Amino acid sequence: MEQWISAAVAEFDKLAARHRHVSVCGLSMGATLAAALAYERPAARALLLLSIILSYDGWAIPWYRFLLDYVYYTPMRSRYRYREHEPYGLLRNEALRSKIARAMQKNDISEVGPASIGMPALHEADRLAGWVRKKLKGIRTDCLILHAIDDETSSPHNARFVGTHIGASFLRTIWLDDSYHMITSDNEREVVARECALFLRESVAATVSTTTPTPVISRALARRLRQLATVARKG
Repeated sequence: MEQWISAAVAEFDKLAARHRHVSVCGLSMGATLAAALAYERPAARALLLLSIILSYDGWAIPWYRFLLDYVYYTPMRSRYRYREHEPYGLLRNEALRSKIARAMQKNDISEVGPASIGMPALHEADRLAGWVRKKLKGIRTDCLILHAIDDETSSPHNARFVGTHIGASFLRTIWLDDSYHMITSDNEREVVARECALFLRESVAATVSTTTPTPVISRALARRLRQLATVARKG
């Protein structure tokens, strides 16, 4: 876990030396790592968390998942590997899922990741998730959370926990209803790309245009506030 964070921080620092604004984005456990990076580097412009994992609690996670924490401390840790199963590729899109399944069966890896994960990696992922849960209040970077309501790996509780506990003042959560865990490849991938780009622009605009940061609100709320102001003037 410490090596993952250190490597991410080193890459961030390289980018920060060349660019005025550097934002951080991650998918799945990569989102958890992105959150850890934002804590270590508060100068990050924005933080985009896609299908973040703080707990492996989705509907497709085997009931015995909690036992793996104990298996790690036995000789089995060097032999056990968690293997991918239905829905292969963590995708709702059946055509893409079939393609991923064939790739995993043939090469043990696909465009969405490996077919199996070793026990040491799972253990370190759990450690990272626990560390991030404790640090959320200290993360004040503008934050976008994108999560599928049917995520089979990481339930919506993960996104709600982040939204409730993160210290960001500019926070947006978007729920997807036609995807599983790998939202950057699934049915709503265009929505994910569009919302990420929009959030990055709004995050920069919120502070670049003035020396004093101004709150950023949704367009719907802005329209509602204007309507209320008009009614008040007429009254």
